[in-house]
Amino acid sequence: MVVVLADKAINEKHNQATWDKVRDLLANGLRNGTGADGFVKAIAECGSILEKDFPIKADDTDELPNNLRVI
Repeated sequence: MVVVLADKAINEKHNQATWDKVRDLLANGLRNGTGADGFVKAIAECGSILEKDFPIKADDTDELPNNLRVI
């Protein structure tokens, strides 16, 4: 199972099809035995989505740890 979880501010800017695409990039990689490639593609897609709506500012700081969370 693959779950793409966005916070409220991000999710308000995008419809379900956006997250379905990210989910499918990862799921296809896992299904095809190329999980690492699937993660890279899904993360890159998230980066493309976020940079349009939330561009980096000079005084930005990380609000969350920069690590993968597996539950």
